[in-house]
Amino acid sequence: MVGSAVLGIVGLSLIGMTILWVGGIGVACTIQGFITQKTPIIATLKTLGADSSQVISIYLTQSLLLGSIGSLAGGMLGTGLHQGLPLLLQGIIPEAFSVEPTLTPILRGIAVGTLATLAFSLWPLLAIRSVSPSLIFRQDIDQATIHSNSLSWAVTLMTVLKNWWYDRIQRMTSLLIGACLLGLAIWQAHSLTLGLFFTSAFIVGILALLGGTSVLFWILRHIRFPQKFLLRHSTNNLQRPGNFTKAMTLAIGIGVMLMTTLITVQQTLLNLIEDQIPSRAPSFFFIDIQPDQQAPFRTILERHIPDSDYDLVPVVRSRLTAIDGQTINPEDHKGKRNGWYFTREYVVTTFQSLPKDNFLTQGQWWDNTAVQKATDDASALKHVPLVSIEEDAAKHLGLSLTSTLTLNIQGVPFQAKVSSLRSVDWGSFSMNFFMIVEPGSLDDAPITYIATARVPKTVEIPLQQAIVATMPNITAIHVGDVLDNIAKIFRQLAMGIQALAILCLITGAVVMIAAISINRYRRVHELAILKALGGSRGLLLFSLSTEFGLIGGFAGLVGLGLGCLLSWAILYFFFDLSWAFNMSVLLTGLLMTITLTLVTGFLGTYRLLGFPPLSVLRQE
Repeated sequence: MVGSAVLGIVGLSLIGMTILWVGGIGVACTIQGFITQKTPIIATLKTLGADSSQVISIYLTQSLLLGSIGSLAGGMLGTGLHQGLPLLLQGIIPEAFSVEPTLTPILRGIAVGTLATLAFSLWPLLAIRSVSPSLIFRQDIDQATIHSNSLSWAVTLMTVLKNWWYDRIQRMTSLLIGACLLGLAIWQAHSLTLGLFFTSAFIVGILALLGGTSVLFWILRHIRFPQKFLLRHSTNNLQRPGNFTKAMTLAIGIGVMLMTTLITVQQTLLNLIEDQIPSRAPSFFFIDIQPDQQAPFRTILERHIPDSDYDLVPVVRSRLTAIDGQTINPEDHKGKRNGWYFTREYVVTTFQSLPKDNFLTQGQWWDNTAVQKATDDASALKHVPLVSIEEDAAKHLGLSLTSTLTLNIQGVPFQAKVSSLRSVDWGSFSMNFFMIVEPGSLDDAPITYIATARVPKTVEIPLQQAIVATMPNITAIHVGDVLDNIAKIFRQLAMGIQALAILCLITGAVVMIAAISINRYRRVHELAILKALGGSRGLLLFSLSTEFGLIGGFAGLVGLGLGCLLSWAILYFFFDLSWAFNMSVLLTGLLMTITLTLVTGFLGTYRLLGFPPLSVLRQE
C-alpha cells in the first residue's frame, strides 16, 4: 500500500503532465487554424522578401510569449489552489503543517508550460514553408486535403512517412519535440522507467485515436445512409477540411483514457483493502518481544483472551549478501522492478512443520527425526542448514533447489541451502515469511519474538494497557486501524487524482471549443445556407447532435478501451494484481463522454444558430 501511495503521488505529476499535453493539442490546433487564417499575410510577407525561417520566427515568438503569459497565470492560480490543501487533506496532515508556497515549484511549472508551448507550436508552424507567395493572387483551396481523401490510407501513410524522411527540418523538429516530451515526463515522474511507460502509453493512445478516426472516416464514406439529408450532412461534416475532428477526438479520448485508468486502478486497490480481509484474520500484531518476556506475555494473553488462539514465533533480521557464492551489490538493483528482493531486510524464522496457508511447490520439508539425529552426530558441524523459500522470491532471486544463499545477521554470515519452494497466501494476514530455516539453525542468533492474536473489541484496550504496563518495549499494531488509515489516505489521495483527471477531461472540452471557434466562419456559412434552403432550428440541432454525438461516442469507446489496457498494465506490472472488467464504470464513462461532448458542442455553436442567413450570405 505504501507503494501505491508513492505511485499515486507520482501519478499526480503525470496527470498534470497529461493535462498539459492535452492542452498542447489545443495549442497545435489553434496555431494551425491561425496559420490558415493568416495565409494571405504570410504570402504577402514572402512576396516582400521574407523567407520561411523569418516568418516562422515571428509566429513562434508570439506563441512563446502567449505561452509564457498563460504559464505565469497558471502558476498564480496553482499557488492560490495550493492554499486549499489543508482542507483536502484534513485528518492526514497536522493542523500546524505549513503550506506556504515556494518559488521553485512555481518556476518549474512556468518552465514546463513554456517548453510544452514550444514543443506543440513547432510542428504546425512548419506549414508556413509550404505557403506560396502566389496565394496572394488567387483563392486558397485546400487541394492537399481533397487529394489525400481520394487516396487509400496505406498510400497516404507511405506518402507522409516518405515526405517526413526526406524533409530534414521536419525530421529534426519531430525528434526534438519527442525528446522534449519524453524529458518532461521523466522529469515529472522522477523515474526513467515510469517516464518511458507514461510517454509510450500517451503515444500509443494518440496513434490509436488517430488511426481509429481514419477508420471511422472510411466506414462513414462506405456506408449507405437512408435518404435523410441532415444525417448524411452531419456524418460528411466530420470529414470536411478544417473541421479538426481528429484533434477533438484526440483531446477527449486521452481524457477518457486517463479517467478510466484511474477509476479502475483506484477501485481495484480499495477492494483489495476492504473486501479481501479474511474473517479469521488476526486483529493484533505484537513485535519486539524479548526471549525472557515469552512467559509473562503468554500469561497476559491467556488471562485476557483464554478462548482465542495466538501464535508466537522466533525471528531474526538479516540481509542477503550472496547467492551461490556470488556477492550481491544492493546498488546494482536499486530502482529496478522487483529489485527490492535483493535490497530488502529479510525476517527469518524457523518452523518444525509446514505453516498454515503455505503449500510446497518444489522439494520436500525437512524430516524432524533426521534433523535431530544430525544434531546429535559429530558430523553436524559440517551440516549446512536448510531453508525453504517463497516461490516468487526464489523466481526473482534466481534460486532453485540446492542453491545456496548467505545472509548477514548482525555482522555474522549465515549460509543455508534451498531445500524447498513454497506458495504463500499473503492475503490470509497470518504470519508468513519469505525464508524459513530448519529447527536448530537459529539457536545462536540474536532472536526476538513476534506474535499475532485475534482479540475481541471489548478486550482490545485492557489488553494493550496490561502489556504496556508490564512490557513497554513491546509494540502492539492494530491491523484494523492500520488498514482503515491506509484506506482513508488512499481515498483522499484518489480524490485529488480524480479531480485532476476531471480537469484533464475539461481541458479536452476546452480544446473542442477552440477547434469549433477556429472554423467559426465556415460553420456560420454552412448554417446560413441550410437555413436559406428551409432548415429549421430543430433540424440544425439534430445535425449538430449527430456530429458531436459521433465524436463523443467514438472518442469514448476508444478512450475506454485504451483505459482498460493501461489500467491492466499498471495493475500487472506495478502492483502484481489482476484486472477485473467493470461494465457499470465503462457504460457510465461512455454516457458521460457523449453528454459532455454534446454540451460542449452546443456551447461552441449555439450562438452561430442565431445569425440571420441573409447577412451572412451578403458577405460573399
